[in-house]
Amino acid sequence: MTPPANQINRLMVDLLDWLNDSEVHPLIQSSVFHYEFEFIHSFADGNGRMGRLWQTLILSR
Repeated sequence: MTPPANQINRLMVDLLDWLNDSEVHPLIQSSVFHYEFEFIHSFADGNGRMGRLWQTLILSR
């Protein structure tokens, strides 16, 4: 079950803040980020593609 629409912005800000402040290994970062991003489910379609794109971007840093 996805969170209510009025919580999406805050959840995404929190997730991006965590990503920017996190000092864990990029493999862990990308996995946690993808899991949380899919849970937030911010788009009607394309969440999986966006999640995989984020994983690739995180791992390429």
